[in-house]
Parts: sequence; structure tokens; C-alpha cells
Amino acid sequence: MILDALSNLVLRKMTAAYFATLMLSVALAAVWHIDVHSYSNGIIYVLSSTLVFGMYAGVGCLFYGTPISLCIEAAERWLSKRIRLGIELGQNDTPDAGASHKVVRLAGSIFYVALHGVFGLVPGLLFMIPLFVWCGAVTAVLYALGDRWARYRLAKNQSIKRIWLLPLASALVVSIWIDWFMF
Repeated sequence: MILDALSNLVLRKMTAAYFATLMLSVALAAVWHIDVHSYSNGIIYVLSSTLVFGMYAGVGCLFYGTPISLCIEAAERWLSKRIRLGIELGQNDTPDAGASHKVVRLAGSIFYVALHGVFGLVPGLLFMIPLFVWCGAVTAVLYALGDRWARYRLAKNQSIKRIWLLPLASALVVSIWIDWFMF
């Protein structure tokens, strides 16, 4: 039981870090055209840009985002026990709950995503770099959305393959877009 919960937690956090890193990297590759014409085609440009952006974003996601996310989740569990909302947050996040539980879960999820966004602003504000502020907030929100989605799917014993494929599909779409409009 504890081993299953730990493996689900590790899988969720790794999935969220992967999702947030690649989605940000693909978005930056689509927006920030660095010498596009030196590449032979759009897929090469997107892959190389995603690799460069992903190295930096991935390290930040894993070594800053994951511990922050674990702390936010621990604080959420601690508060849910103190406030006694009537539900236990965690692996019981199934869609079978009543309407009041759904509202409380939705509010908790919105607060969870917003807190991630606030903590994502911190590195950019600390170094006073506006691009880091926005990229940090977007990455943190993507991380939280990916984590919540994986948590929901794992609680229902469903596959999380879609979230692993979404960044790859978006990279393909961006590379086709760059091929058609940039070369």
C-alpha cells in the first residue's frame, strides 16, 4: 500500500516535470526563433531548440519545482486535516463523490495550481529577469495541471499515456508550422 502510493507519487511528479518542461520548451521554440534559417527543416529546429530550452527548464522543474510541489501537497494535506472539509485529499480523488465534494476538490485544485504559479514566479523575481518570471509561472502552472491530471487518472486506475504524448504531438505541430511559414 505504501509502496504503491510512493510509486504513484514519483510517477506523478516525473510526469508533471516532463510535461511542463517539454510544453514550455516547445512553446519557446515556437515563439523564439533563433536563427531559424540555419536549420534544414522545422523538425530539426524544434528538436534542437527543445533540447536546449529543456535542459534548463528540466533542471529547474526537477530540483526546484518538485520539492516545492511536494511541500504544497504536504501543506494541503495538513490543512485538510485541520480544517476538516469532510473529504480526505489524496488518492481518493475519484469522480464518484457528491456535488459538495466536487466543489471543494475543484476549489482545492484551483488553489493548488495558483500556489504553484506564485512559487513559479520566485526565481524570476529573485534574479529580476522578466522572461524568467513569466516562464517560471507558466512552467509551474503546467506542472500543477499535469500533476493534478495524472493524480486523477491514477486514482481511477487509468493510463496516463496521453500526457506523455501531448508534448510530442505539439512539437510535431510546431515543426510543421515552422516548415510551412518560416522556410
